[in-house]
Amino acid sequence: MLSINISSDSDYILVTLKGHLDGSQTGPVSQKIGLALTPDESEEGIKTNLIIDIGGLSYMSSAGLGTLLAFHRKVKDAGRRMIICNPSPMVSGLLDTTGMYGVFQVQPSVASAVKTIKE
Repeated sequence: MLSINISSDSDYILVTLKGHLDGSQTGPVSQKIGLALTPDESEEGIKTNLIIDIGGLSYMSSAGLGTLLAFHRKVKDAGRRMIICNPSPMVSGLLDTTGMYGVFQVQPSVASAVKTIKE
């Protein structure tokens, strides 16, 4: 089971994920984050930064990692920033093993991610 909570600020959208992010959940995650990033379909492109709090994830598969990577590319291509924050030890190990620490900007907390966005 996966819980997805989305809130917004003038400078960013915060997505909080809790539970298991595996192949069965990538569709709903993509849909919800995609709608949050581009809520008005008449506007083209992503107009804000994205912070994803993964501290509540007890498991993330390679499919889940691929979903995060796809959003990283979309946000970066739009000239915005995506920050992943608060990785659990399990997810941190996955990021390390796959070399994603070299791809994603990772912060230890939501507060530090917000501070980075606002700088």
